[in-house]
Amino acid sequence: MIFFVTVTTKKANSKGEKLDPNPKNNCGVSSKYCSATDATFKAKDLQWVQCMSCDQWFHVWCVRLNNRTYKEEEVFFCCGADACPEAIAGLNGEVYAKYVSRKRDN
Repeated sequence: MIFFVTVTTKKANSKGEKLDPNPKNNCGVSSKYCSATDATFKAKDLQWVQCMSCDQWFHVWCVRLNNRTYKEEEVFFCCGADACPEAIAGLNGEVYAKYVSRKRDN
């Protein structure tokens, strides 16, 4: 008798953060800048956008500070020479800083 066992473990990314094996469960923004990791974050049904170059997924909220779905004709790159300004702002913490500022003001 032969048994096949599939073991799924969370891997760590280059930042040492544990990753879910489903790539769409891991926002490309570092967990310290991902609004969805904030315990007070209230958005439901977060929209996702995928980098057209490296296939990394991002919460739209983490790169745009809104949850509106990207239109089919919109392009999104998080890396390389074509990296979008919103991707860069999300990756370097600017979007998260605006989120925190808005939270404080409310």
